[in-house]
Amino acid sequence: MAFGSLLGFRNAATGFAESDNPNKNLYGTAGSWNNNADSVETLAANTYGYIERQASTDFSGASNLCMMGFTAAANPPATSWNTIGWALYQTNTTYEVRLGGSAVTSTTGSLGDTLRVQREVNGDMKFMKNGIAFYTITGATTGELKVDVAVANGNDAAKLISMERGNGPFTPNWTGKINMVEY
Repeated sequence: MAFGSLLGFRNAATGFAESDNPNKNLYGTAGSWNNNADSVETLAANTYGYIERQASTDFSGASNLCMMGFTAAANPPATSWNTIGWALYQTNTTYEVRLGGSAVTSTTGSLGDTLRVQREVNGDMKFMKNGIAFYTITGATTGELKVDVAVANGNDAAKLISMERGNGPFTPNWTGKINMVEY
């Protein structure tokens, strides 16, 4: 599966600058899930869209703990993994659906899988692996959403992320990047 443009980041909270790195992958620099970022761009209310990324190892090639998904656009900047309203959590090759931090269900896979959280126009939220939904929440939300990403530890990574909101995958900008570094 082809990926769209990769995410770009800026840090309104801690002063990290946008780099010229074309990959715009992220890795954490702190422990205890204190590595977060959320998007400036939003998914408008009552519209289709998704966030997806490739399941990967961490920056050093070891195990990886990464959450990504959507949260209400009106929420303040991300400061914790449990503020992600609808998240897909990668623990190595186990992918877990999390709602506001609480585990709902999980599936297994392989490094390189395409992981996606997709909101339908009717508000259904689908959690997908390689284009196939393994969990759906009917009528989750039709409200305006932003993308939220968190990693657990220093060197845990969020790689090859793209966002779609009806007009093709693109590279969002980010705000509130806390303890996240581009590479």
